[in-house]
Amino acid sequence: MITDCTRVCSSHFKDADFETTICGIRKLKKGVVPTVFDWNSSGTKPPKSRPSPKQRHQEAERYPDDRSAEENTYSKQSITVVYHGHDYCVPPRPLRERYEAALARIEELEKTFDQYVMLLPYLD
Repeated sequence: MITDCTRVCSSHFKDADFETTICGIRKLKKGVVPTVFDWNSSGTKPPKSRPSPKQRHQEAERYPDDRSAEENTYSKQSITVVYHGHDYCVPPRPLRERYEAALARIEELEKTFDQYVMLLPYLD
């Protein structure tokens, strides 16, 4: 059942049924009705032709790419990464290492807290 809220794909409309805004957004003109469907050939767009996989493979062989030689050259070089000012580019430390550092900090804070608790009666 078709209602005012029914949505239809834009491929069911002709290019002439659209108007383009200043921002480049395509909007349907008022009163336009979808007319392009599979069962009628009026206004249907022909499918875009694309070379077969075999043709694409033959073309790739005809124009070889030198990337493999470049990749081998770059992979042999050692790269030293220097971080200036920001550490958000640095890979994170392993979770176990972060966990152990947090435990050590908690123990340190607990010892400090216990020392203050012991001194509390003498402060009065």
